[in-house]
Parts: sequence; C-alpha cells; structure tokens
Amino acid sequence: MLEEAPSHPLVFVADDDPELRQMLAAVLRAAGFQTETFENGNLLTQRTLSRTQPPDAIVTDIDMPRMDGLTAIAEIRKHYPRLPTVVLSAIAGAPRVAPTAEACGATLVVSKPVGLVELRRHVESLLARAKDCSARKDSSVSQAAC
Repeated sequence: MLEEAPSHPLVFVADDDPELRQMLAAVLRAAGFQTETFENGNLLTQRTLSRTQPPDAIVTDIDMPRMDGLTAIAEIRKHYPRLPTVVLSAIAGAPRVAPTAEACGATLVVSKPVGLVELRRHVESLLARAKDCSARKDSSVSQAAC
C-alpha cells in the first residue's frame, strides 16, 4: 500500500513527557502541519523507517527511554541524510550539546523550555531551506548551505 503525500508537511514529534509531546504537536498542527507523536526514539525510528517516504521534519527530545533522540537521529540519517531535524535539549548549556547533536545528524539544537512560536518558526525555516535545497538539486547553483 503506497502512502499518499500529505497536503500539509508531516512532522514527527518525539518526547517522553506526554504533556509536552502533545503540546508541541498541537502547536505544530495549529500552524498547519500534520503530526505523529512518539514516546521514545525507538518508536520514532521504527515508524520513520517503515514509511515509504520520510516525514518532512522531526522534532525530538534528547533524553528518552529505550533509545535517546541522538541515537534515533543518527540511525534515521543513515537512510535520510537531508531530513530536517530539531533536537530539544533540557541539558544545561545546549550550546555544549550542539556539536554532539550535529555529529549525529541534528540540523538544529534548541534549549528547553522552547517557546512554542519559536519552535514553529524553526520548523518552518528548516522546511523552507529543505525545499530550497531540493529546488537547487538540478541546478548549477551552489548547494553549500544545504
């Protein structure tokens, strides 16, 4: 069975805190995104890799049971190296986490608590950049920023 491409971008949200997970998804849905939610990196990875097409973006916490967000992103990136990912970090000093997260494939690291408008803007910006990079794929324009 082939999955239809969603008319609105699909964002996967993973966080082990059920209230935060639902709030993040609700904010993204209110901004016009479709969402699916996951309580750990293992479920996020399984669902992402079981689809015929990846989601348009992923928002994930780092510290989760069964599989952390960085391990999930690293595994997903093996199959979808350009998939936009936002990693949320409650760890003090998110800038110190950024190099490790980026080495695992994170596109952006954001400190918790994250402003909901800020999160929406980050996701919109990453999706716009990904769309721009896709448009450049067949052109002679530099893809260095992609």
